[in-house]
Amino acid sequence: MARTPVVNLSVAAIQKNRVGVEQKSASQGFVYTNFPVSPERETPHLVGPSSFQKEITAQSALVIDSASNAVLFKKNIDEVRPIGSITKLITALTVIDLKPNWNELVTIESKDGTQGPLVVQTGDVVSIGDLLRVGLVASSNNAISALTRSTGLTREDFVVRMNEKAAALGLSASHFVEPTGLDKENKSTASDVARLVSAAFAEEEIRRITSMTSYKFRVRNTNKMRVARSTDLLLSTSGFARTAIARVVGGKTGFIDEAGYCFAMEAEGTKKQRLIVVVLGSHDHWSRFAEAADLAAWAFKNFEWPSKTALGG
Repeated sequence: MARTPVVNLSVAAIQKNRVGVEQKSASQGFVYTNFPVSPERETPHLVGPSSFQKEITAQSALVIDSASNAVLFKKNIDEVRPIGSITKLITALTVIDLKPNWNELVTIESKDGTQGPLVVQTGDVVSIGDLLRVGLVASSNNAISALTRSTGLTREDFVVRMNEKAAALGLSASHFVEPTGLDKENKSTASDVARLVSAAFAEEEIRRITSMTSYKFRVRNTNKMRVARSTDLLLSTSGFARTAIARVVGGKTGFIDEAGYCFAMEAEGTKKQRLIVVVLGSHDHWSRFAEAADLAAWAFKNFEWPSKTALGG
C-alpha cells in the first residue's frame, strides 16, 4: 500500500505574497468589508506581520474570527466558483431541518450513483443517521443521494429547499442544482462558504461528524461492518505540534475538475480562540490542506484575541 505523504505545513519553495489583510489606521485596525462583524464581540488585533507572507495556489481564500466574524485574510472572496462536495454541508442542514427519523432504514439503489467513494453499495440497508455520517465523513455521493431520497421529496423539490436554506443563511451569491456537489453549477464564494461553515458547525451533530477521522457502521441486511474514512487530512496530521493550531474543530473537502481542490474548516488555537478558514480552487489535493493550515497558523500567531471573546474563555 502506498504511504500517505505527510502534509508540509510550511509549504516550502513558495514566494512572498502581499494578498491578505488590508490595514485602515492604527486606531481602527482592519477593514472588515464584505462580511458582517458582530457588534457584540471585540475583534482580534494584529501583533505580527500585516500580511500573509506566502503564496497560495487557492483562487479564493478567507480567514475569519469565528466569534466576531472579523476578516483576517482575504483573496477573491466574492468570486463565484464551483465548490464541489462542500455542497454537502447545505444538504445536511436541509435534511436536518426536515427532522427525519435517524433510525429509519433506507435501501441503497443503483440510481443513487456510482461516482466517488462507494462506502455503501447497491442493496445495502442503512439507517438515515448512518447515511448522513458516511456522506459527510467520506464525502460519499451515493450516501448523500440516498439520504435526500429518504426525505420523500423529489430531487427537484429538495434542491428548492437547499436554495431556500441558502437564502435564509444569507448566502446571496450561492446557487445549488443538486445535493452532492458533483455538478459544476453548484456555485458559491469564499465569503458565502464561511457563512455556511459557521451555520453548519453550529449544529452539534454536523460538528461532531466533521471532526471524525473515521466512522464505523453496520449494514443492517448483511450485518457486516463498514468503515468510512474522512477525506479531511488535517484531522489526522501530527504536524500541528510546531504551529499555533491546537485542533481542527471540523472540516469539509470538495473537488471536481471545474472547482479545483477546495477545503473549509474551523480551527481552534491554543487559547481556545477559533477561526474559519476557506480555500477554493487550490492546485492539488495536498496544497489545499497545507494552505489552510498555514493560513490558520499565521492568524493564530499574528493576531491577539481579547480573552473574553475567545470561545470557551
